[in-house]
Amino acid sequence: MQPQQSNATGADELQALTRLATAIEAMLPDGENRLLDWRNKAAVLPSDVDLGSLAGEQALDDLAMALRAEWLSIAHQATSGYLMSPPHEQPKFMPSGNKFQFDYERSSRPETLELRGFRAMPPPNGWHGCCKLFSSGMSAIATLVQVCCARLKGATPEKPVQLDMFGGYFETWRLLDTVHDAVLKVEYLTSTRQLEQRIGDGKSDVLVIEPVAYDWDMTVFDLDVFAKAWRRAGDDKPRLVIVDTSLTADTFGMDELVWAFGGELPWLVAFVRSGLKLDQQGLELSNVGIVNVFVPEGDASPVHFERLKERLNVNRAISGGALTVNQTAALEAPWFLDPALFTAHVESVYANNRKLAEAVELKGGVFSRINHPALERQCQQRWAVSPFVVLHLQGDSVGRLGKLVAIIVHEVRERGLSFDLASSFGFRGHRFEVIRPLVQIREMEGRTGVLKIAMGSRSEPSVDGIIDLINEIAAYPDWDALADAYTDVPAYVKGSFGVYVEKPPRQRPLRP
Repeated sequence: MQPQQSNATGADELQALTRLATAIEAMLPDGENRLLDWRNKAAVLPSDVDLGSLAGEQALDDLAMALRAEWLSIAHQATSGYLMSPPHEQPKFMPSGNKFQFDYERSSRPETLELRGFRAMPPPNGWHGCCKLFSSGMSAIATLVQVCCARLKGATPEKPVQLDMFGGYFETWRLLDTVHDAVLKVEYLTSTRQLEQRIGDGKSDVLVIEPVAYDWDMTVFDLDVFAKAWRRAGDDKPRLVIVDTSLTADTFGMDELVWAFGGELPWLVAFVRSGLKLDQQGLELSNVGIVNVFVPEGDASPVHFERLKERLNVNRAISGGALTVNQTAALEAPWFLDPALFTAHVESVYANNRKLAEAVELKGGVFSRINHPALERQCQQRWAVSPFVVLHLQGDSVGRLGKLVAIIVHEVRERGLSFDLASSFGFRGHRFEVIRPLVQIREMEGRTGVLKIAMGSRSEPSVDGIIDLINEIAAYPDWDALADAYTDVPAYVKGSFGVYVEKPPRQRPLRP
């Protein structure tokens, strides 16, 4: 497949989706005309609607979701006849026709997909490398912490393993809280200065890095500062380095770290990311955690590479962290772990979010500030990217958050924009949500709610419409002026699991 360079027009988006469909048919043993109905819909779309219009954008989104549904139907049909513990002699195959043997589903090994992941991120010279896939990004991080920290032998309450995290993703914080105990201590680093001091003073045994911190400030990891601190630490530098690239994709890799290490290598490096976000061409087929593990060759590390690989497999199986057979089938989609297509998609996502960040003007008093790596001091770094933009709200009021949601939803409907109230990022279309970051409020006092806008890979026409809408809201002098302009728009309220929903109408009391 040839990657699409930019989703600049509706016609480009249609061609991109058609290429994904062609790749599916080429992979399937009986693929000819398997997507004929979908192709017929795609063929007539340009004559039914102007692809460059708002209506055309919605039609393209519907077409993308139809392709997703077709592929998932094919994938699940291929595996529907397999029990979780099937007969050993039963032949089992993936949609591609590749044989896939397993005795228990929870111990299955997606070796073909892992080979894709290895080829997409091979080890540098002088290092061993492998790729392992997990049921989710959080499962991948949990397994890495459990297995890799166990390689640091000799931890006791008198000399615990010290794990330091530079980043702020709330679920990672919660996960690490569960392993903070007598023999593993966890510290959260909230600034480059803290990172420099901890590493340089030899305080860290295990270091977890987010190249762009998911902390609503979006602090960019300073590689130069890290390299100086690493070399200053002497023999007390971290033994294990884990890098979470869920936000930054392939913009930060082993080349950067190997340069920073110089000749003083850690025992093990692991790159981990949620493969649900940016790895699936915005179609979100299945949860998956992607891990690439690297161990120096020779005597530079006491970690036995082959034993480590097997320990990851075993822990994944016994903890329920393996991909299900249905997940494995869905992820056989030919664009998953395709480096060229991955890069093309994330570049479009990053470009749209940078465009939004640079175009928003904070003229009034609704938002206090805007955060995106392109606006930071370290913006020249290659990994100063983000799949979303964060606008901090003035004041901390749940009612204001609900009102803002209602106003944006109202304007989106009035203007016909493709801009969904939803979580996550990395889609083909665009999303927004409001968040009151409770973990950060607990750990770092004074944080207020944020508006998170996750621009997708499609570039027009809603991108410009969203920029206009946010600038109009940002221009109101204060919250009261904004609310007064929308007195007839009732605020949304939080429903189950913190999801914002339309405020239900008041029930009139029944007359006796």
